[in-house]
Amino acid sequence: MNYGKFIQPRAFAKAGTYVRDPQNAVEGGDMSGYGGMNQTRGVDLECVWLSARDVNKDVYIAFDFGSVVRLGYMCVWNMNQTDGFGAGVKKAKIYYGYDGEEYFEFKGKGYPFVFAPAFGKPGLKATNLDDGKHSPVDFGGLSARYIKIVPDIESGEGCHGKYIEGQTRYGLSQVRFFRYLSEPEKGGELYACAKTPEEDVLTSGYGLDENGMQGIDGASMYMTKANPDTMDMIFDLDMCVHVQGIDFINYNVPYFLNAGLKKFYLSYSLNGFDWKNIGDEPFELSKGTGKPLKISPLADGSLLRFPAVYARYFRITAAGGAGIGSHGCVNGFEFRYGLSKVKFIAADGGFYTRPARDWTELFSSYNGWTGSDGIFIVGLDGNEAKRDEKDLSSVKSVVTFGDTFIGNVNPVTWSRKRADFVNNSLAYLDGADPDTLSVRFVWGEGAENGEGNLIRCHSKDYSYWLQDCFVANGKFYAFTDNVKSDADNPDLPEGFRFHLVGVDMVIFDIKNGELDYTSQKNIPTSLFTQGKKNLMYGCAVFANTKEAGAKDPDGYVYVYGIMDIAPGVRNLVVSRTLPENIDKFGEYTFFDGENWSKNILDSAPIADDLSSEMSVMPVDFGKDEGKYAFIYSASGVSDYVMKRVADHPWGPFTEKQTIYSMHCIDDLVPNGLKKVYQYNAKAHFNVAKKDEMLISYNVNCMDYESHLKNGNVYRPRFLQYKEF
Repeated sequence: MNYGKFIQPRAFAKAGTYVRDPQNAVEGGDMSGYGGMNQTRGVDLECVWLSARDVNKDVYIAFDFGSVVRLGYMCVWNMNQTDGFGAGVKKAKIYYGYDGEEYFEFKGKGYPFVFAPAFGKPGLKATNLDDGKHSPVDFGGLSARYIKIVPDIESGEGCHGKYIEGQTRYGLSQVRFFRYLSEPEKGGELYACAKTPEEDVLTSGYGLDENGMQGIDGASMYMTKANPDTMDMIFDLDMCVHVQGIDFINYNVPYFLNAGLKKFYLSYSLNGFDWKNIGDEPFELSKGTGKPLKISPLADGSLLRFPAVYARYFRITAAGGAGIGSHGCVNGFEFRYGLSKVKFIAADGGFYTRPARDWTELFSSYNGWTGSDGIFIVGLDGNEAKRDEKDLSSVKSVVTFGDTFIGNVNPVTWSRKRADFVNNSLAYLDGADPDTLSVRFVWGEGAENGEGNLIRCHSKDYSYWLQDCFVANGKFYAFTDNVKSDADNPDLPEGFRFHLVGVDMVIFDIKNGELDYTSQKNIPTSLFTQGKKNLMYGCAVFANTKEAGAKDPDGYVYVYGIMDIAPGVRNLVVSRTLPENIDKFGEYTFFDGENWSKNILDSAPIADDLSSEMSVMPVDFGKDEGKYAFIYSASGVSDYVMKRVADHPWGPFTEKQTIYSMHCIDDLVPNGLKKVYQYNAKAHFNVAKKDEMLISYNVNCMDYESHLKNGNVYRPRFLQYKEF
């Protein structure tokens, strides 16, 4: 289940009613990873909210989001202290509010609310509601700034039992909130959040009645301070999506209607930095009425509609001062800008790419395996076909990683407490539904001494960086980049002091559902050339075979590679072979632009502007169904995820199409980081749902010091691509 952006609020309770600070319940202490719904909690008593002994009134824990937001889910990890988990909240009422003074009881899904108990052991998943499914509390887009959880003390069932020594207390280990996530529909509303908390009220729905009418209470609207230099508001849709319009409700407080926005420019962006204007002239918005109002049309009576654009961010910029950018002065002399509501309208068809946070959280780990890049996923049975929803639990996959940190990360400060480093690691996925699958990370022995590579290189002159992998003939095969260090070369930037010297293949038997590490074979290949042409194969593999579950198999395994033209300029090339010849490199043939040649030097480019890792795989839904999608990062290290399609695995591919800006990393705090960069986007077919593409990309730091300061950076992020 995908979900909206994680919100980390301020937590508070009435003074004198607690012995463990409520803020503990939102800071992430003793959690297994960052900002997810399915991560686990330990038993540390120092990281909980716990009421004072035998307090029988005014017991609550409340949360302040800093502005009115639209809430999606709330996840709860109940009190999990060993021998003290009886203090966990059981029956409770949930209240919401806007000003911290007046509260309203929430009676949505799951009401009346009963929270499930914890069990006092490490590895606690979110306990949530005691409904047999441990469902999170679903606010369904509720507008609120404050949420309050009040144990039902009067019923005698406000907690699950007695605390130690027979005491009555109430406690929670962790509470996490997530913004509402809208599902794009043709012509439907798209939820956005504003760049500043003060402007969040514009998209929160606060002040609208059940018919969508805006009242006249100024607390539910936005107005600038007096005499600002300009008004420049930015909205984030939390996805890149096709948008065709915006609906407004102008500032609607009687006697202050002149503050309402009048003439403005509209622009859009994929990354929040590079902007394109919609139209050359400013738009003009009609004035508020000072009465309940559903929509403010443009001055000519029309709604703001435009040819659909693909964007994540929109910017509204006032076109001038009083009487131009606004409808005039307020109080006779003050100049302000104001708006009540802004609503974004999806196109009448298109696609969207958004964070797949349910997948991303699987690879946020604070203990043991604590981050890596180079992610490839392959089914252990060799079947790469997507499964029906009911069969997702049967999918067994292995994940390969590149350079990996082993150790511990402080879950509150994010600094690395121990940071051993190995060149590769693996994970095993049991299932393909991120809500229910289990993930198990593995690495070699001796990581503390730099000797923990699970996949061993046979040479002392270079090390392995794993490339794409596949399963055939009952064995696991992976290509490697053979990397030689240039650590002593000061002319190269930190993090890029290396060069490639070859390509190997590693082969493992598969035994009892995982790789048999004692069976490893290392085979040098002839898939690397330098000189007349600089070629390197193995960066992507597509098995178009019946055994791999291909819909239209031709019996070949396609192995893609890179042709280096100049520094930073790379082209895509492709070879193919039969599965039984996968380790017989003299049997490979190389596409020369028209035919297949046995000579690697005949390799011809089939696409350009690519990264060092990518994917080519079939499209099984939407307008490109039956074609093949090439997913990659533009120009190597780049902010952009690109898509091209072709009728055949060897092309010709269409012109590139930008589908996402990887610059949108919403869980990073600068924390002294020098430079964060993104790279190597690719799709993963066998664990994706049938109506989507699941795409990953890597995030990294340019310098080692930044890795130590923030252990939340270096790990894969995932994206969901769908059509509507």
